[in-house]
Amino acid sequence: GRIVRPPSGVKSLFRSLDVDAALRNMRQDGAHLGVNLDPESVAEIARFAYTTECYCPFDPSLRFLYANRTDAERRYGKAILLGRYFDIEERCDAIRAVAQDPILHYLAASYMGAPAGQIETRLWWSFVAEATSDERIKADQGFHYDLHDYRSIAFFFHITDVDHSAGPHVHIKGSHTRKQLRFLLGETRQSTEADLVKHYGEASVMTLCGPARFGFATDPFGYDK
Repeated sequence: GRIVRPPSGVKSLFRSLDVDAALRNMRQDGAHLGVNLDPESVAEIARFAYTTECYCPFDPSLRFLYANRTDAERRYGKAILLGRYFDIEERCDAIRAVAQDPILHYLAASYMGAPAGQIETRLWWSFVAEATSDERIKADQGFHYDLHDYRSIAFFFHITDVDHSAGPHVHIKGSHTRKQLRFLLGETRQSTEADLVKHYGEASVMTLCGPARFGFATDPFGYDK
């Protein structure tokens, strides 16, 4: 199908997004910053996250409110690194509006060169916890790349303030297009930071701190954690 730019008056949460600049940054670095949410949407999503039970991905029957995580860990018998949510588009209007936003869909289609199909929408807590390196890798807290489809793009939004102590998202610039054969043919899609810095350089490491509202796009084929 044809990719059509939305009209200038289209209803969107991201009307100020410079799609052409985003495409340049995505193609060069595999990331674009400044896909920011409005305060009202953040407040609604945060309210949903605090007042709705999330679940432990490794035991979906274990459900708990954010405030009750310590009790849930006691029941589970070990640290919980992630809290995810069921059916978020159906249960939160603000999340559904983001997922269906025409400008995000236009950016996605333009980047991929074809109309964009949506794979999934996620909301999760990434908790501070003592954990082994294997547990962190399973929780996507180690460097990895994803293979969602032939081409894909992911949009991330902070629902709370995120600084260096809060487990910020880290992206390796340029790693979406320049991978050594050993990275592609290895037994896993994981890699160490030392290995990635050696190959891509220290300047390629983007640590994406920012306040609630801060949003960004990345190519999931690049290395992230």
